[in-house]
Amino acid sequence: MEFSVVIANWNGAAFLARCLSSVLLSARRTQRTFELLVVDDASTDASAEIVRQQFPQVRLLARNENLGFAHTVNEGVASARGRHVILLNNDVAVRESFCSAVLGHFEREDEALFGVTAKTVEWDGRKPNYVKMDAVWQRGDLRLVWSDPQQAEPTLFLQAGACAFVRERFLELGGLEEFFAPAYWEDFDLSWRALARGWRNIYEPASPAYHLGKASFRRLYGGDLLRHIVERNHLLFLWSNLSDMRLIASHCLWLPIRVASEILSGHVNTLRALLKALPTIGEIMRCRRRRAHLRLTSDAAILRSIDTGASRFSEP
Repeated sequence: MEFSVVIANWNGAAFLARCLSSVLLSARRTQRTFELLVVDDASTDASAEIVRQQFPQVRLLARNENLGFAHTVNEGVASARGRHVILLNNDVAVRESFCSAVLGHFEREDEALFGVTAKTVEWDGRKPNYVKMDAVWQRGDLRLVWSDPQQAEPTLFLQAGACAFVRERFLELGGLEEFFAPAYWEDFDLSWRALARGWRNIYEPASPAYHLGKASFRRLYGGDLLRHIVERNHLLFLWSNLSDMRLIASHCLWLPIRVASEILSGHVNTLRALLKALPTIGEIMRCRRRRAHLRLTSDAAILRSIDTGASRFSEP
């Protein structure tokens, strides 16, 4: 089988039918052999019934226990039968040309390609939801840098909501890390590990996907808690991936400075993120040891590989 489309679903009944209809149309247009797989993470709405009744051609893996986004994706990719996997959020709809646009890179690019990430826009097509994202190193932190090129370009990060990758390489990397639960930064973590392994990622703006945004998680957690989760996972990303001693020292120097500065200004966002991240330090250390043999490229080389138009190392 040439490719699989994997959709991790949790309480996506409001969006799922539109998502699946658009994906089936796009996948058929490729004239490749494919399968469409929905992994339902113990939804409490009618998601599973929608798949069973309206989309009998879709393979459904329905669990009785909610285990989170990363586990759901990992199960879907492990069960997939295609050489390449297109991973989509349950609240994404795609154009007819979408699957061909992202899969075409695996035919044209060199053998070092790991993944292709798509541009996503809001439902009305007017406002971008996700464009090309890279990063620079500033004041002990990896600062995200957004751009909106009109042509395909190398990129640091894939977004799990609309991307494609080589299934065997995803499995070799160990899939998404579950300590990022409930979600966020696990796709950036996977992307960085792929680059550290010596592979490449591509951003493809042609044929963007249409995305509602943080629908399920925002309803469940609310804006403030969701922000704390994102900030905590940012720290977990750094702690599990940094290997350059210069960057590690810089992070250790600037993190307490940033916490103290925020406290003095009446904010505790970074402090809360730090307190939530610290209990996972044992798991992070085990993760670093497990990954060590897969790292072939330094942090500095990864950052130098992408031209963001900004300095990557603004301080020692």
